[in-house]
Amino acid sequence: MLSVVVVHKHGDMEPGPGFFELAKHLGRDTKDLLRFWIDELKKVHAYWSVKAAV
Repeated sequence: MLSVVVVHKHGDMEPGPGFFELAKHLGRDTKDLLRFWIDELKKVHAYWSVKAAV
């Protein structure tokens, strides 16, 4: 989910509730929101790091 990189500018610096609602709608496991966010951010970073190197 590329939208993982969009976070609040002030305050917690985390994605808004819409990010997690979309993840649930897509069938993703969001029981631990912080863990889900970190794991998803790592996946997106890894994917686009490889794309940028090509």
